[in-house]
Amino acid sequence: MTILLRSLGRTSALVFAAAAGAVACSSQPESGDPPPHACAGIVIPAEQLLYPIPNATGAPTAAASLVFNGSLDDAFLVVLTPASGAPLSLGTFEAAPSPLPSPMATPQFAGTRVSTPYAQLASATTYSVSYRLRQSGACGDDSEIAGEFTTQ
Repeated sequence: MTILLRSLGRTSALVFAAAAGAVACSSQPESGDPPPHACAGIVIPAEQLLYPIPNATGAPTAAASLVFNGSLDDAFLVVLTPASGAPLSLGTFEAAPSPLPSPMATPQFAGTRVSTPYAQLASATTYSVSYRLRQSGACGDDSEIAGEFTTQ
């Protein structure tokens, strides 16, 4: 079965073959796209965390939005995980706020600014930012780490 997928601004042709319970997958990224991350049978395109800047210290604790360089697509769920505590599922990507927060990291590839809002954060806490497919499929709960930051 061949499935055509328009995900994060990239068209991927995913070819699944089931033989003895195995799942195979192939993907052809469009020219100029960032390299995808592969996991057990599906390709997860790269998303770059721009705000807060990865590894930043002193990030504000007030409610705001994580800003990414990527594409507006609801196939991914963003998760914010404190160093000690339960992960917080933030939701899917939406349009970035205007004006954009600063300072932001420099985008490493062409993309659209997208965001995910979050509520008040704990002070002096390191948070890991990750994203994963909303539907587990072949990847289970596999996720990609976009970065981490520490609050004031």
